[in-house]
Amino acid sequence: MTVTLEEDLSKFDAQMTKGATLTLRGKQAEYFVRSRRDVGDGTNVSRMRRQQAFIRAAEGLFIQGIRDKMDYAGTVYDALSGHMTASSDRGWLINKAYECRDYRRLDTKHLAGSHSISADGFMEFHPDKDALDALLTANFFEWLKRTDHPA
Repeated sequence: MTVTLEEDLSKFDAQMTKGATLTLRGKQAEYFVRSRRDVGDGTNVSRMRRQQAFIRAAEGLFIQGIRDKMDYAGTVYDALSGHMTASSDRGWLINKAYECRDYRRLDTKHLAGSHSISADGFMEFHPDKDALDALLTANFFEWLKRTDHPA
């Protein structure tokens, strides 16, 4: 995935400086999506932003690959097969990938709140109660509208 770094991750890799545009592979990709405590403000918020950027980039590459090459989903499945466990068979998953090629992912929802460092030295997130109630209520009723459920 090609991304522009919004934070300095040079502690992990000298090339990973703030503002650098890199095509992440291997360990660089892992540092990008997993690092938290020694990056930026140390909260999970910045890590989740990086994870979302990575997912968007991966999604774009995958969809383009499916549109360009009929066997792309199978190639990706085969490349990942030694690193994953799936209860569905290969053909079903490949067909689902093609069915979803025009899917539009909705924006990620973010919850308002604050951070603090706990007595054990770990960062804690404290959701804003009103924001949490509003998010849960809105999502519950959206789910009800989309779901066939008993009355």
